Amino acid sequence: MQKGTKTTGRKAIVISLVAMLYVLMGCSKNADLVMPAQAVKPEMPAAVGSPQLIASASRIALLQGNAKNMAARFNWSKFACPDNVIMSYTIEACVSGNAFTNSVAVANCAEGESVSVSVEELNDRLRSILITGAEARVDFRVRLNTKSNAAMYSYPVAMEVTTYQPFQDFEGKNIIRIPGNYQSWKVSQAPMMVSAKADREYEGYVNFSNAYAQFLLVKSVTTWEDGYTFTDIGAGKFGFNGKMFAVWEGAGIYKCNASTNTNKWTCTRIYNWSVTGSAAGNGDAEMDFDAATRTWSLTGNFAVGNFIFRANHADKIALGHNEADATGSVAYNAPAISIPVAGRYKIVLSLLNAGNYSYGVQRVS
Repeated sequence: MQKGTKTTGRKAIVISLVAMLYVLMGCSKNADLVMPAQAVKPEMPAAVGSPQLIASASRIALLQGNAKNMAARFNWSKFACPDNVIMSYTIEACVSGNAFTNSVAVANCAEGESVSVSVEELNDRLRSILITGAEARVDFRVRLNTKSNAAMYSYPVAMEVTTYQPFQDFEGKNIIRIPGNYQSWKVSQAPMMVSAKADREYEGYVNFSNAYAQFLLVKSVTTWEDGYTFTDIGAGKFGFNGKMFAVWEGAGIYKCNASTNTNKWTCTRIYNWSVTGSAAGNGDAEMDFDAATRTWSLTGNFAVGNFIFRANHADKIALGHNEADATGSVAYNAPAISIPVAGRYKIVLSLLNAGNYSYGVQRVS
């Protein structure tokens, strides 16, 4: 009898906890929430009488597969608005510790005291201030926009957030794999070049770990097949019945290109990537390569201004960002990236996923 009583008690506790979690999540079955809301109040002041913002989670891991699901819900009490002419509300976010000096708007609300944000929406907004794939502490607050008075703000809350960089898959016909002696000639596991625009022009960055790397090019398929495996036929061209491809500048990362329009190929050694521009004092601030994360990164003090990424301290291979492109994407010879507020930043560049090049800028103080 005593054992049964203990079991019944444990079941009651579990049922109560599940019920509490269901209420805290607003009864949403689609929320991409890791844990229920106990948002932490950051150490930054707000005006006396400001309402408190309440978030539905204190930790969120945003995932591309859940893009259309709800990520978080924000609720707040009424503002003491002098003229009661409320135009709208805006949810603002910034990296914790920066006192909203580099904030970004993540949601707008015309009326009421609550708003929900989808995974896709929140991820897109936060990628402009966070480095993807790493958890970061983010402060959120509500800004009240009135007709005739200065903006008013709520007390802020904090979340631990992990964002993602949207990933694009490519059809087999737009893929050329590069199996070689540096990875035991495994076609299915080989690094790739892709034709991102489906225009028969292929590109990818490959880390050749051998001092003398030899390889072949395999188009469309993941196994060795006649008619799909290309060789070096000389004069910078590829075709059939030739020899192994090889690079001669030692182990390292190479920018590889191939065109099935011209049958030409190149592999250019990338000795370094650097950040250059007015934000970096117009010098070359060289980035460090991390083999574990397969990214280049740099942390340092930056002025108000802009910058681009360039390889080998030259403008021949340079990357910026097109405003019309997705947040965090890079493109060759595109406009420079802006640093709107002076401070200490971490900048990351990711190029080893062919067709999915990206960058991130996060203020660290």
